[in-house]
Amino acid sequence: MDFDLLRDPRTDCCHLRIAGTLRLADYEQVFRTAWSRREYTEAKRALWDFTAARARFGKDEIKMLSGLIRDGTPRTAARAATLAARRLADFTRRERPSVLPARVALVAAQDLDFGMMRVYAGHVAFYDVATEVFRASEDALGWLLGP
Repeated sequence: MDFDLLRDPRTDCCHLRIAGTLRLADYEQVFRTAWSRREYTEAKRALWDFTAARARFGKDEIKMLSGLIRDGTPRTAARAATLAARRLADFTRRERPSVLPARVALVAAQDLDFGMMRVYAGHVAFYDVATEVFRASEDALGWLLGP
């Protein structure tokens, strides 16, 4: 997994690029790392670019995630991604700093990753941060820099 963070002083937008295969613990580590950086917490906008990343959950993670519910739901990759998004939202609620960008755009090109980010955005909608999910960085930047 690769991760880099750059802040554009002209737009006050922090660009995070995440690449490689991500397991659940990798997502948590990326969030912690970004939240610990001043250039992220002081930015007004943030673009999380996951287009070069891919969620991969091993059997152990799928089993653990499936243990979050007990309704007999099949242990599929899509279900694991949904449960991972819920777990990341819980992680965000517990661990996030008190100051965050006011607008956050999440960009994911792959269907599974895009769906996971949509579920995550739905769960964090109440945290005083406008969060939207996009398939292309250009669309995300348009929303971030718009009115």
